[in-house]
Amino acid sequence: MSDAVGTDRDDALRTRMMRYTVAAMFFVGFAGKGVRGIFGDIGSLVPMLILLVSFVVLFWTSGRSLSLRRFPTTTCLFVAWCALSCVWSVAPLQSAQYAVLSVALTLVSIAVAVALPLTELVGALILAFQWIIGSSFVLEALVAFFGHGPLAPPIMWGERAAACLLLLGRRLASRRRADSGISWE
Repeated sequence: MSDAVGTDRDDALRTRMMRYTVAAMFFVGFAGKGVRGIFGDIGSLVPMLILLVSFVVLFWTSGRSLSLRRFPTTTCLFVAWCALSCVWSVAPLQSAQYAVLSVALTLVSIAVAVALPLTELVGALILAFQWIIGSSFVLEALVAFFGHGPLAPPIMWGERAAACLLLLGRRLASRRRADSGISWE
């Protein structure tokens, strides 16, 4: 009896973890520009790869599998046609890279569709959009309360980040001195 309860608990935990992992994948997919803006093009690969590995591990440990009958014919034909376009492409190497990326994304998309029932999939999508809206409000509030002008993404800070922060500190200090009426000169 306790083994059945433990198994049910493990299945419920895996299902919940799968839902949150898929929601995080949707979040990164729909808010990818913001993720790349914060972490940079290379730095954003880390959370994406962590999510992908988590999804693959959860997919295989939950006993789900991708059989050929689950692959939608039209989608597979479209991706195959796009991959075949490498033959007559002006830049075949770059086209091959994008073809591999398209095939990989299609496999992950089909696996996501297999991993969760439609109601759970819609729930994960709603959860991801709630996270996107919430994180947008938090970022806007931080910029409104602590920022004094437009917020450039960290990737644009580059080598001049320290100089910009120093200039910002001086500007804030001079503003405080002007407000207090104290002259330092």
